[in-house]
Amino acid sequence: MAVTAQQASVRKPDDVFRISLLARYPDATDEQWSASYDGMSVSFKSGDVYIESIFNKNAQWVCTFTPIVFEALPQAARDSLTEGTYKNWEKGSAYYVEAPGIKAYYKIFVYNIDWNELELNFDVIGKVNLTNLP
Repeated sequence: MAVTAQQASVRKPDDVFRISLLARYPDATDEQWSASYDGMSVSFKSGDVYIESIFNKNAQWVCTFTPIVFEALPQAARDSLTEGTYKNWEKGSAYYVEAPGIKAYYKIFVYNIDWNELELNFDVIGKVNLTNLP
């Protein structure tokens, strides 16, 4: 039986990674682990939501991406996306992002008519955030 590239990249996490995940998200279920550039990435269910977290090679938490709906964005961010520069761009996925050492922020993907993707980051009050973010 042949193994696909996707199947080969998914592996059982070392116990230390799973312990780190459960320390932060004790209700995590339906885990799907994969190797990332510097550790492990895991998609999992927490409550009714699927979340993605990244851990470095030492199994330390790097960041978490929680999907959100457009209506959950701060009003200033929604206004920027519907009335500002990006009003004619297609809105894609939106995430609430948490990481140690930085303030939480929102990551939104938008697409122009040619399907060029742009990642926009807003702080929790809806101001554009241009700092170095995970």
